[in-house]
Amino acid sequence: MLCLVAAFEIQAQVVIPVLRSIADEGGHGITDKSGYYVSTILYLTYTFMNFLVPPVIAKIGPKWAMVAGMLCYVTYMLGFLHVEGWLLYSLSALLGLGAALLWTSCGVNLVRISEEKNVARNSAILWTTVQFSLIVGAAFLIIVLRSEELSKKLPRHLHGVCRTWARWCRNYRVDAYAATSPRLLFK
Repeated sequence: MLCLVAAFEIQAQVVIPVLRSIADEGGHGITDKSGYYVSTILYLTYTFMNFLVPPVIAKIGPKWAMVAGMLCYVTYMLGFLHVEGWLLYSLSALLGLGAALLWTSCGVNLVRISEEKNVARNSAILWTTVQFSLIVGAAFLIIVLRSEELSKKLPRHLHGVCRTWARWCRNYRVDAYAATSPRLLFK
């Protein structure tokens, strides 16, 4: 999830100037204000969807709701490969739904795995991890934009980072009992 949020934050930092640049070229239903429209649609939809997603999460479960939310994030980011105004606005609304699913499900899982005395600490750990992705995303963006040579070698480096992260996650995975009992996962 850290990689997904970092990728979204990288894109969120550049969406307004990128769409403004596309608007200057003309066409595609993009205006110089489209970056603001995309963000407005996303966060308005997210706000209202937070009232509607709890029954969905109760029906499909928090794990699958998180998967659906993550797929919405990926779909939104992939939408920038084919820039059309109507598509970006539609995907912004979809991401609002996905964000509500993802973050509400994270809250459900956080409560499920925490004892009452540890909820605040576990919430702080989750929040710190999410905020750390802002730093990772910004640093990544700075490095890539400053180095043309690195941007050519980026896929290889990114593959190495993903493998290292997967190895770390595998080493610290949760056993089946801990995942089903309402106790703290991090001792």
